[in-house]
Amino acid sequence: MQRTRRIFLRKTYGLLLAITRLFTLSANATVLDRVTIKCPICGEVNSFYGFAGWGGYLYYYPSRFQMVFFPHTYPTSLWTCKKCHYTAWIGDFQDFPSEKAAAVRKALKDAPVIPEFANYEEVPMAARLAVAERIYRELGKDDLFWSYFYQVKGYHLGVCSQAEEAKQARLQAADMLKRLVGGPQFAGRKKDLLIALAAMRHYTGDDHTALETLAVAATLPNPPGADSKSDDSFLDKLIAEYREKIKSGSVPSDEHSVNLFPGIMGKHAIESGGQDQIWAVRACGK
Repeated sequence: MQRTRRIFLRKTYGLLLAITRLFTLSANATVLDRVTIKCPICGEVNSFYGFAGWGGYLYYYPSRFQMVFFPHTYPTSLWTCKKCHYTAWIGDFQDFPSEKAAAVRKALKDAPVIPEFANYEEVPMAARLAVAERIYRELGKDDLFWSYFYQVKGYHLGVCSQAEEAKQARLQAADMLKRLVGGPQFAGRKKDLLIALAAMRHYTGDDHTALETLAVAATLPNPPGADSKSDDSFLDKLIAEYREKIKSGSVPSDEHSVNLFPGIMGKHAIESGGQDQIWAVRACGK
């Protein structure tokens, strides 16, 4: 939990840039590897996909126009226990307060039912996200967490052509982002939160408000931090690019926001032909 919060809920952009510096990998070198993980709820031993390699190119995938980033764009990052169906993101699965275990077990009984499965990555993202949402509610997450959760939910449902469900998730994200932007607690994050809000406006069909929001974001300084100069350059370039793409009608659609299919280590061969389509289909349960 702590690692995921640091990277994606508190210092997403600065740490991703740090990853760029630390991992000098060739383009599109994302590599998956199987990891064996014991479920903290029921004790079942599971085989999940973890990440063995990645690079700074991840920062520039089309999902940046939704302000959704690695690892949450990869459906393999949402782990589901094959026995009790406890579901959480890769960085959260084993990291939650022990005193919440009983409450999580109860929440699982009330969560949407997932049919039995052989490989967790074949369970549709919509089903996994619904269970994860119930679990995270029990863990008492704040609006900053939920704004990003619903951005990610909208991304995956959009990729799976569940347009109305994706829109509702994005509207939920937008409502929370509006509160965050208007409050004092996250004043230092206002610039990137406004870009996320603009993204939700665009992907729910309100380009006029999206452009207005991006214009405001463009006037703001970058939050203070070790990577502020590099971060500011990225955000400023993204704002400028986003505004031009909205005006030209060329913002990537959900269909064109799917990540490239990663390599898989060990005995699991990389699937051939139409890898981006295979990736989406596996996540969408088709």
